[in-house]
Amino acid sequence: MGTTVQFNTRLDRDLKASGDAALSLIGLNPTQAVRALWEKAARRGEDLEQVAQLLAPATDQAPQAKAADVVQQGWALMDAAYESLGIDLAATSDFPDDDEMLEEALYERMVQRELA
Repeated sequence: MGTTVQFNTRLDRDLKASGDAALSLIGLNPTQAVRALWEKAARRGEDLEQVAQLLAPATDQAPQAKAADVVQQGWALMDAAYESLGIDLAATSDFPDDDEMLEEALYERMVQRELA
C-alpha cells in the first residue's frame, strides 16, 4: 500500500456526529469512508462522475430538486382545488388513456400503409 499519511479536517460537531451515525449504519467508520472515497477518486475517470455528484454542494443540485418540489406542490394545489370544488377528474375525463391512444395511433399507421 505504500507510505501512509495522515490529514485532519474540521467539521461542525453535529455534522460529524450525524455523519458518523449514518456511516456506522453501513458498516463504515470515518477512516474507512475517507479511504473508500479516495480510492474511488484515484481511479481517474472510472466512477469519477459519481464522485463528483456525491461531493457536489447542495446548491448545485438545488435547482433541479427545487423544480421537482415546485411541480409536486403545484399538483397538490390543483388536487386540493378540484377536491374543494367537488370535481372528480377521473369521472369527468373523456380523454383516452395512454394505451388507447397508442392503439389508435398504431391502427392509423396500419391504415396509412394499407395493412388494415
